[in-house]
Amino acid sequence: MSRKSEGAITKSILVASSSFTEALKGLIGQRQESQSGFSLNALGRRLGVKSTGYFSDVLGGRRKLPKKYLEVLNEVFHLDLAEAEYLALLLDLDREKDTEIREEIVDKLQRLSRILGQPVLLLSERIRSSAFALEVYSAFGLFDSKPTLRQLLKFFGRERILDLERAIRVLVNEGMITRKRDSFESVEEKRGVMALKTSDDAKGAPAEYARNALLEAAQATEQWFGRPNEAIVGSSVLSCRADLYPEKLKEFKEIIYKSHLELESSDADMLVRFNIMVYPLGKRTSE
Repeated sequence: MSRKSEGAITKSILVASSSFTEALKGLIGQRQESQSGFSLNALGRRLGVKSTGYFSDVLGGRRKLPKKYLEVLNEVFHLDLAEAEYLALLLDLDREKDTEIREEIVDKLQRLSRILGQPVLLLSERIRSSAFALEVYSAFGLFDSKPTLRQLLKFFGRERILDLERAIRVLVNEGMITRKRDSFESVEEKRGVMALKTSDDAKGAPAEYARNALLEAAQATEQWFGRPNEAIVGSSVLSCRADLYPEKLKEFKEIIYKSHLELESSDADMLVRFNIMVYPLGKRTSE
């Protein structure tokens, strides 16, 4: 089974699970089907658990798995950030007794399930080269995925009518939206998370999209600089230890992902551009 197919099954297992125990059973079953020799004992050894009956007790609901084991489980089952967050929330839900906190966890799970259940859109060359087309497509979410031309013009400004018409033509030609009598509508099977990748053969696509977005951000620097209540615009150079950098970079990614999750809303009324670049400028070599 390919990693892509395995990832799709993993997402479906998590979204269909109402508890951490149910999710763990599903993930273990999936791994046992795809990998001969995988067993509860093997998983226990990976986690450093000596008791052979430990996971049987966990799966039977007689024990609660400590959160310290989640990181290893994420590695074992190849969970991405969204999947790992979903599994952690299920564990929190199993352990939490407070009604209000449980409701907050359920709300987070529902929002995250929409992301996990959405397909990753494979962006064509034409769409990737039109940053504004992606912006227009994202704006459909502000109008229940069925905006009228008047609504889009009011949002983007009538001075951009030519840009808007070009963006709409691209989206229609690529099958991402359809024209209705008085409005446009995003194609349901095309709705999903727009990943910064297209295919294994299009490795330059992410860089192209990021470059276009950063160029657009550069033009907006003067407009948003010095408005700390509305935007973050800045740059800095740090000296740091090379051995600590990878772990900090991982933490940054997790913080960014969680921020995206918390900001994303089904009843949104604004769009936000989020650009970030963190990269090494050079490394000291030993003499």
